[in-house]
Amino acid sequence: MKEGKTLSVKLLTTLCALLFFQAAGVAQSSHQINVSFVLSGHIFVGVGYTYGFDANWQAGMTVMLAPEKGLPMAFNVGGGYLGKGEHWRARWWGEFMVIASPPDPKERKYLPLINFVPGLVYYNGDQTTYSAEAWLSFLPIQKKFAPTGLEFQVGRRF
Repeated sequence: MKEGKTLSVKLLTTLCALLFFQAAGVAQSSHQINVSFVLSGHIFVGVGYTYGFDANWQAGMTVMLAPEKGLPMAFNVGGGYLGKGEHWRARWWGEFMVIASPPDPKERKYLPLINFVPGLVYYNGDQTTYSAEAWLSFLPIQKKFAPTGLEFQVGRRF
């Protein structure tokens, strides 16, 4: 990837993270820690944080690693809306994601994605959530739109 594109990816990631933390600092509601398992071009395992601004609006971020040669990693930040419901709720989420592979700076490749992530969330009533989501991604470098992954997540509110 050219230096200009790498700089753009880093700036956009930093901007999204700053906006997320600034919004989380002024709002009041619930916090949640998540563990994710993703089936994609890589099999990712991740840990994330979700902040609920109210009963319906959320923002979050996840750091993921793929346990394979070169240890590819990914970072995403985004937000979305949860539909109404007591236990089962639809989720419409948007996020910016960067996949980096492998960690050697001389060979590292960055793949930015803009994801629309529809899914289904189940709240069991004891602060635990389970979700299944599909990644529908726009890949700016290739100028393509494609389904890129399935994410399964378990979260615990605190």
